Amino acid sequence: MSVFLGLVVCELKLYLRSKSFWLMGLLIIFSAGLSTLNVLLLQFLVAKGLVRDRWTGFGRILSALPHSTPIVYLARAVANFFLLLSLWPFMLIVVGLLPDFVPADWLFSCSSVVFVTLKYVITCATSIGFVFLLGAITQRSFWLYIFIGICWILELEFASNLNYFPAWSKLVLFGHGVMLPAAPSAAVGYFPQQELLGNFATTQLAMAALFFVISVMMQMIRRGESIRRSKFVIAILLVAVACGLGAGCVVWQELDGRERDFRLALQESLDSATVISTQGAIAPNLEAYHLEVQLQTKDHQLAGTAHLKLNVTDTSAGPLVFTLRNCFQVSEVTVDGQAEGVEWWREGSRLLVRLPEHYRQEKSFTLNVSYSGRVWEWFDDRLARPTGPVNLIAADFSLLRSGYAWYPIPGDQPLYQRKFYTAPGNDLKNSLFYTALSNDSIKNTLWAKTARHDAVPFQLTVDIDTDSTVGANLEQVGQEWLKGSYKQRYYFESPMGKDIFLFAGPYHYEKKTIPGQRDSVAVYNYPRHQGNVDQVLTSLAKPYQFVENLIQPARNLTDDDAAPLYTLVELPPCFFCTDDGTPVKSLTLTNAIALSENLFRKDVWHLDFLDGIRTNKLAIAVLQRWWQADITGIDDSRHGDITESLMLYLYALYVDKNQQPGFYDQVKQNLLTGERTGNGEGDFIRPDMIGGDVVRDVFLTLDDIRNTQQGESEFQAMMQRFYELTAKTGTVNPDDFAQSVEAVLVKGNASAEQTANIRQRLASITQQVNEDVMRQLNAEPSLALFVFNLEDWLP
Repeated sequence: MSVFLGLVVCELKLYLRSKSFWLMGLLIIFSAGLSTLNVLLLQFLVAKGLVRDRWTGFGRILSALPHSTPIVYLARAVANFFLLLSLWPFMLIVVGLLPDFVPADWLFSCSSVVFVTLKYVITCATSIGFVFLLGAITQRSFWLYIFIGICWILELEFASNLNYFPAWSKLVLFGHGVMLPAAPSAAVGYFPQQELLGNFATTQLAMAALFFVISVMMQMIRRGESIRRSKFVIAILLVAVACGLGAGCVVWQELDGRERDFRLALQESLDSATVISTQGAIAPNLEAYHLEVQLQTKDHQLAGTAHLKLNVTDTSAGPLVFTLRNCFQVSEVTVDGQAEGVEWWREGSRLLVRLPEHYRQEKSFTLNVSYSGRVWEWFDDRLARPTGPVNLIAADFSLLRSGYAWYPIPGDQPLYQRKFYTAPGNDLKNSLFYTALSNDSIKNTLWAKTARHDAVPFQLTVDIDTDSTVGANLEQVGQEWLKGSYKQRYYFESPMGKDIFLFAGPYHYEKKTIPGQRDSVAVYNYPRHQGNVDQVLTSLAKPYQFVENLIQPARNLTDDDAAPLYTLVELPPCFFCTDDGTPVKSLTLTNAIALSENLFRKDVWHLDFLDGIRTNKLAIAVLQRWWQADITGIDDSRHGDITESLMLYLYALYVDKNQQPGFYDQVKQNLLTGERTGNGEGDFIRPDMIGGDVVRDVFLTLDDIRNTQQGESEFQAMMQRFYELTAKTGTVNPDDFAQSVEAVLVKGNASAEQTANIRQRLASITQQVNEDVMRQLNAEPSLALFVFNLEDWLP
């Protein structure tokens, strides 16, 4: 043991006497926020010790000493680990103070600091094992650095396109995969990954040990030592393989299970029989809804009973059809007043019910549907929308989105649109790497669609088995504590409930009045951010009033003052960002403004550019209260759609009038020249936004209409009509857009030239939208060299 400790101390002294170590250490500390670059610098620092031996001849001296190779290599690995670990407190300070030089919330959470430290420890261990292995293979300093650089680039390429590969591929990335995000949530830590961290850490440490053992075995062979006689090496090898396989299987099964619903949906979309057999089915009219659900968070289970008050105006003999996600199993369907059960059956996401004839002649009746299922749904394919956690029930946090048919909805409403796409790296299709890692269904993906119902009197009762606060886009009217397997019961209701979403987490609920106004808002925020809620509401008031005055000016005259204006929800950053760093803005939460918790952390930012980012994100989130689309994504293969175009137009108007004069004209110019629709100055606070032919033509059409006689009033009437269409159908199609525009043109307020240009654009919009629907997508690989995730570190 004294020899081992002596070798460790000797190795540490050699490092600490080197000026290059201190330089590399500073670079590693200040690159802590750039995880990809940080890994490369860590590996270079480990490699420096191996290179130093070859330059100084110290390695030959070690080889001549009567010390066993495993002891020498283990001492060097331990010394490297302690050196890297000594940098961690300084890195933690740098990361924790980003970006506004104020300690982050998670710095004061022991569990969060432990998780962040665990990630760094794993990254260090895998880097040491990997560099030792490359050093044993290359035996030359030059090639060691070259191979480290090549492997780093390959890993970046792999990590940047991770969602194209099977779930198990995350296990081979150093400190990556389920170890993200870099910064934990203030309220729920590393949810939804933290349950896997133990097994993932075991897998990665086993991989590091395996790399280390292989490098030791190679050196032992060179020195003529017997591997069989080294119990230490054999023991580490066996333990590493056993632990790596065992823990890796647990992680793989969990990651693979998250995609089960995606595969079920894909299979359903491939089954043409489900389309043919529902012909003649009837969509009943919904009059009222009473939904009772129980959330079993530990098992990710939902059990529900839906009471639908219906009437049927179609007297044909076809069955009634409802839409319910195929992850739920229906156990019973009954009708009030009917002694015996009714005939029903499932076809994928469809529930079909055949009623006795006399019910079709009654004015209304109540249908009861009991169902249950596991809710743990993820879309991990890059081209699926949304990507990442979709609908999930867990002890830490639960979310059931609007329009995702987690309760029966009248009508046959497809929940998915199947799309074909060209796999990335076509030139690599025949390569061993591509063949080994590509998914069998890599040319198929699904775009999520929403199932909607009319606004009706809606009552919701929720039982939950934790202390979490439950919220919805309905008004909370009661809460009580229970005894038994469920701890709480919540009551919600609304006279005009539509497309309900449900969530549960560590929230403080309060119905607050917007500062300076009479309207109230249902606010769900983390208790630690309670002091900043008024500031957030004040910041939202201006963009909200701007949009509302355009598309819902009559609300203040007709709506109930007591009803909340909207629901404000603070959410963990993981719902706004995918595993590979791609931003996700479309959360489909009806009549709500969903904000990342980063926007609640402070009321004042010291740096102006941070306040600019915050203002920009608030304005976009307000727009999504009315149109649930994302205008910040860049996809050069798409022409865009009309809903996104309307959002961009309103955003440009708002920014031009309230933040940055001239922004509207800059966006218009960029669309005309085919450039990305930023502000033309490379401003960091404003992301690149959508472009494309449809976006350009819609923008220019609305611009022409606003420049006609009585253009502002006509424009406002059109926007109101477009919102009504979106609220009813979820989108604005080219025919609806063209009809609204033509209704303005026939009044003769536009000039002949304007009329001709507008009609030409309308034809182009229809053509381009249809092309987007039919086009096979082309998924190009990406490479993110320096990923600084704004959703992790910035508001």
